[in-house]
Amino acid sequence: MRRDSYRFALLCGSTLLNFVALGILLAVLPQFLRDELHTTRAVVGLSVGSYSFSAVLARPWLGRKLDMLGRRWFLFGAPIGLGLTSLVLLTVHSVLAIVVLRLIQGVVGSTFYTAAATVATDLAPLERRGEYISRFSLFLYGGFAIGPSVATAVIARGGFAWTWTVGIACVVVSSAIAFALPETQPANEAEAPIPRFRLVHPAAVGPGMVLITAAVGYTAISVFAPLYAERIGMSSSGPLYLAFALTV
Repeated sequence: MRRDSYRFALLCGSTLLNFVALGILLAVLPQFLRDELHTTRAVVGLSVGSYSFSAVLARPWLGRKLDMLGRRWFLFGAPIGLGLTSLVLLTVHSVLAIVVLRLIQGVVGSTFYTAAATVATDLAPLERRGEYISRFSLFLYGGFAIGPSVATAVIARGGFAWTWTVGIACVVVSSAIAFALPETQPANEAEAPIPRFRLVHPAAVGPGMVLITAAVGYTAISVFAPLYAERIGMSSSGPLYLAFALTV
């Protein structure tokens, strides 16, 4: 039990840093697109929001692979993918390149979340799964709260390049922590047959429709929060993300 608690702590640490990096991207990319690439708000929404498009398409396939191959390499590899795409941001000067990078980040972001949430479930005692998932989600939203505040502080002193660099440092540490975690997949799960042609379980459709309607509103607000904060005279969008995360 103590060993699983230690592993759960490692998982939460890796999750926090991964989502700090995602929070940095979420807060800074709209400003980068507007100030450096001189795009419209519609293009900002399309570019930043393309992350969710690829994430949705990838998750059914990822879920099957997690059940077939285990969790560890997905959990460890996803932050590396996020770091590499953030590294490319240091040289990007076109909207098309941003969209392509965001599509890739959607895949690696959904990979990390799906793997991390599954590991949290693996480590949780059966009678405490709700509690463990709730505690796990605190570090996810904590990352979203910290990331924009970090981004605001860094961009004021070092510009966009330093902001991407800080995000890369976060995912490197996140990946190192995830690498320290052993495989958590139950032995009998890998042997269980998986339906070949079913990507979405029927039981997921109802809850999924509820989540997608909530996500549309959340994504619209979160993408434009940095620009809206400036419009109403705030020096930073960090307090907006922080208020949301604290209530969660």
